[in-house]
Amino acid sequence: YRGANDSPAPPRHDGTLQGLRPASMMPAVGPVTSKSGESGARRQLTIVLGAGAVLVYYLALALTRRIDADEGYYLYAARLVLEGRLPYRDFFYPQMPLLPYFWAVAGIAPGGVGWLGGRVLAAGVAWACALLFGALLARRVRARGAFLAVGAVYLVSDFGLEWAMTAKTYGPATALLLGAWLALGRAPSESGRFDRRAALAGFLVSLAVLARLTVAPAALVLPIVYLGLDWPKAASRKRWLIGYLNGLLPAAIVVGVFRALAPEAFVFDNWTYHRLGGPPAAERLRANLTVLLQMLISPLWLLAWAPAIAWIAASRRRPDRNTSCYAALAGVFIIVSTIPIRAFHQYYAMATPWLLLLAAPALEWAWGGVARRIGRARAAAAAVAMVMGLSLFQAQTVFARRWPTWAWRPETPEAAAEHDHRLGVARAVARELNARARPDDRLLTWWPGYGLEAAPPMVEGMENHFAVRVAKYVEAERARRLGALPAEEIERMITGRRVALVVVGLWTGAESWLGREHYTEMLDRAGYRKVWESGSAAIYEVPR
Repeated sequence: YRGANDSPAPPRHDGTLQGLRPASMMPAVGPVTSKSGESGARRQLTIVLGAGAVLVYYLALALTRRIDADEGYYLYAARLVLEGRLPYRDFFYPQMPLLPYFWAVAGIAPGGVGWLGGRVLAAGVAWACALLFGALLARRVRARGAFLAVGAVYLVSDFGLEWAMTAKTYGPATALLLGAWLALGRAPSESGRFDRRAALAGFLVSLAVLARLTVAPAALVLPIVYLGLDWPKAASRKRWLIGYLNGLLPAAIVVGVFRALAPEAFVFDNWTYHRLGGPPAAERLRANLTVLLQMLISPLWLLAWAPAIAWIAASRRRPDRNTSCYAALAGVFIIVSTIPIRAFHQYYAMATPWLLLLAAPALEWAWGGVARRIGRARAAAAAVAMVMGLSLFQAQTVFARRWPTWAWRPETPEAAAEHDHRLGVARAVARELNARARPDDRLLTWWPGYGLEAAPPMVEGMENHFAVRVAKYVEAERARRLGALPAEEIERMITGRRVALVVVGLWTGAESWLGREHYTEMLDRAGYRKVWESGSAAIYEVPR
């Protein structure tokens, strides 16, 4: 587990609170590395079985979790790029350009991009995040009990349990950043024109920025932290910086290409769109700070940041490189999650892995002190009880919100919408559309998740459920240039019966503030027939 990214641990001071105590007073805890007496083969088998269990865990979560609405447009964008269309130029896409091509990997399997393939790929990403987190955690703590406890907390955290296995930006961006820090060495290269490990780290960071724009500040944090500590030689810094900048170059090239292909749309989709609408600045700030406060006082975050601050303050020495990096990245993601027009709890999930890595030595020290006083067996039981209590607290709301069971049935309009978020319902809509569609039919729906596995192509300008919002804030002609369909054009398509199949359900009328009833009444007046319904999803068809 232990790699070159850590400074060697001297006998008395190793950068943790354990280093503040004489070696004779250290708690008798077993190391994660090699002093337990187990054979190398047995340790390897334990690692393989643990990794396999985590993979099964994420596959089970990914294939049963309710759909997050944004997953519909991420996966539909992957379908579009497989069909030869380009983000920004050919359809509205309000994120950086990597993920349509990344999630398109799910379309290699027969049948193209679909919900199951997308979620299996997302489970693989979540698994990679867990393995990378575990590798960094093993460099951070030495006690097996502390390693298992912090790892378990990660698996039930807001990131590890709720968001890591979704087909969104959080998993890929976090995996790439974890890999970037893991790739960096303890010391710079002393030969060659540039440091290859720095180049690899820069390349992974550049991919993370291409996955999610809010990662961009991290591209500055890593060199500041890495170059600012313990390096007296200017030549080594220069080699490292040249390698890192070479690694960032591909991202600059990709951004330049898409900027050249769609100058107006690229800037609008990635920047201007995210500033549209929203409450006044003071009201927005209050609302966002309220969300941040809720996160800071949540049990999981309290378990991370409070011990970390106490540990850093008690050590009375300059933090090492890892501590500085984890604190800086956690701070970056907290800040960038508070800035947008609307802050959501899911934004802050990207800070959680870094907070746990920051707090791990403090938690290990606390666990070791408890073990010394009450015994290892009792300390282990207390740690298990704590993790289980946190798991139950974290999971009780998460599972109710994200994992509706197969036996659940809608009884209210709000509950019907939750029913509609299930993978089975979205796939059932697509199967019914495929059974009714003719070769030249087009599909009109306000949420692209319904059309992901459907044969009929969606009406251009509706491939993203936020596109209607764009048409509300900009003039109609510019909206069409940006790949958004104005609400007036949607109404003309319905009243003129210019589209054969219409799905009413998730997001119908939400971004145009007209409401679902507005469109269902319009469909009835235009002569469409409701031919299928499940939960809040309904298919309307022009009489043949």
